[in-house]
Amino acid sequence: MATIVGTSAGETLRGTAVGDEILGRGGNDNIRGRAGDDLIRGNGGNDSLDGNGGSDTLRGGNGNDQLDGGGGQDLLRGGNGNDDLIGSRGNDTVNGGDGIDTANYADLGEIITLQAVGVVDKGNAGTDQIENIEVIVGATGQDNVIDGTVSGGATSAFDIDLSAQSLTVTGIPGLGNVNFTVENFVNVIGTSNTDTIVGNSSDNLFSGSQGNDTLDGGSGNDTADYSNLGQAITLERAGIINKGTAGTDQILNLETIIGATGQENAIDGSTGTSGVTSFDIDLSQETFTVENIPQLGNQTFEIINFVNATGTSNDDNIVGNESNNVFGGSQGDDTFDGQGGDDTVDYSDLGQAVTLERGGVINKGSAGTDNILEIETIIGAQGQDNAIDGSTGISGQTSFVANLANETFTVQNLPGLGNLDFNVVNFVDITGTSQGDDLVGDAEENELRGEGGRDTLVGGAGNDRIFGGRGRDRLTGVDLNSANPGAGEIDIINGNNGRDTIVLGDGSNVFYSFNGSSDFADIQDFETGQDTIELTGNSGDYFFNSDNTAIFLSANNDLIAEFTNGSFNQGDLIFV
Repeated sequence: MATIVGTSAGETLRGTAVGDEILGRGGNDNIRGRAGDDLIRGNGGNDSLDGNGGSDTLRGGNGNDQLDGGGGQDLLRGGNGNDDLIGSRGNDTVNGGDGIDTANYADLGEIITLQAVGVVDKGNAGTDQIENIEVIVGATGQDNVIDGTVSGGATSAFDIDLSAQSLTVTGIPGLGNVNFTVENFVNVIGTSNTDTIVGNSSDNLFSGSQGNDTLDGGSGNDTADYSNLGQAITLERAGIINKGTAGTDQILNLETIIGATGQENAIDGSTGTSGVTSFDIDLSQETFTVENIPQLGNQTFEIINFVNATGTSNDDNIVGNESNNVFGGSQGDDTFDGQGGDDTVDYSDLGQAVTLERGGVINKGSAGTDNILEIETIIGAQGQDNAIDGSTGISGQTSFVANLANETFTVQNLPGLGNLDFNVVNFVDITGTSQGDDLVGDAEENELRGEGGRDTLVGGAGNDRIFGGRGRDRLTGVDLNSANPGAGEIDIINGNNGRDTIVLGDGSNVFYSFNGSSDFADIQDFETGQDTIELTGNSGDYFFNSDNTAIFLSANNDLIAEFTNGSFNQGDLIFV
């Protein structure tokens, strides 16, 4: 090892091909090592120290020095003064010492990531540990990152303004707040606490993390990326991001929002939007336009990884994608197009009954009218008498098959389409088509109307209202799968026009034979000689009152049926 010692004047000192000790003294020295592990000291003056190859130790001393370790695992110590410590390849330790010191990676040519524990990840160029540094300069032309994933403590947070080139790490245990100047930084990953992050004129990427954060993109085409959050997010009114247990963010001046990967991220305009604002959403094209924002007009965003959407109280247009989308039905005249996947329109929270009509029309009463396309499940408003209505506008060959107990609904023989199957939830009433329909109720108080055609109507459990309509119908008020069909029920059965069969037994059970006069069929509009009653057993099992307006089970004098309008004769009875 050679020892090279300078003079008190400024000079240029060069090392040898082996590890050297080179000592500057007074003056502004230019000292360059070569190969080998060199120890270079600038001492007095504003010195320029370059380790070149090898794992070098560079000490600036007094003055405003520039230190460049070159390749290898270098130790850079600035000493006194405002020093410029050049970030190069290798796993280096960079200590600015006293003064306003800079860790300068401008010429590195690799993206750097500044981590909150004083680590600079240089990618393929290595990893540095920095201390006593006040200014960090990222690589020129690169999307350099500030990353708070590993913060300076459980209470630490970021206050970053990239446009002002400022970074404050707040709440560091034992230190409080520490301020830095950050240049050439573009992207930020926040801490798990409450961060404030403001972008600059670049296209900033802010990675959403835990905590109640404020993300302001500034100018440029900026992105809030929640893909790694691991929890679904909801984009709400006025740029609020609800992250569930992970917190709530406020976003401003952002053009792209990326939802959490693999989660059912949602857009929700149900509360807090302006009285004239509406949504135009196309999840398949990853576009979201908020229309008619007061003083702003329309604003369009790119939305990625979003699955579900709830509109505003105005007229919205919402298109799905290949996922299983859920669209929340709200007020206004809306259009929902599910596209691919198994999609749902959910009116649970509407607070008003909906009616599913011809051509995928949803009549919401005073709340508006929706059009639905490529939707597989319709959920009616909770606690309301939601209905299916095929009485008008249905093609001459189209008919309904519905089972509310199973929550299934099929529209048959649609011209050019054939049959379409749906799941229907929270629906109570059905009006059929002009053709033969097969309609089954559930445990609610259903109203089933056959309209025209040869219909089969089964009320299910509950106090039902059954209306045959035109045509030769088969009408049953009870749940045919029950062990005690008709128990506790009073069903209204009205055949209307046509030769109808009213079913009071199925060969195994006598319906309504369990609670005396507390359960029975109230048969209205019975036409003797035209309509028939179907009973279990034979006539000896029953008692008929003198004017043939009531049927009792002889064994216990239990009322089975009463005829409110009309009467029957023995020829109208069929025993099975």
